[in-house]
Amino acid sequence: KRFTTILGSALEVLIHQLLYTRSLYPHDAFAPARYLGVQCYACRAVGVVDYIYDALSIAVPAICAGSVNELALVIYDDDDMVAQEEKVLERFLLTFQLEDINLLRGGEGSKESK
Repeated sequence: KRFTTILGSALEVLIHQLLYTRSLYPHDAFAPARYLGVQCYACRAVGVVDYIYDALSIAVPAICAGSVNELALVIYDDDDMVAQEEKVLERFLLTFQLEDINLLRGGEGSKESK
């Protein structure tokens, strides 16, 4: 349970920071924050915050259960609609080593399971 919470929080901070760093929203839409003693920025737009929360509430349990090993953040260019297709500007792909997660949870391969 704690690992799920920590992973979810870290991914939430990472996504907010990527949105801030890549200037996908105006910088005044973000507020300074701290996570684990590190300064970062969190978006204050309710729709953005809710979207990130909803996506992670599905993704993080799936990652921790071992049913998903990658999480992608894809950034599209809304202004460049060609033939009803959105142009991909950037892709961030996070890959998770499932055996490492099992070790942290005391699963197969850990000292506790032997």
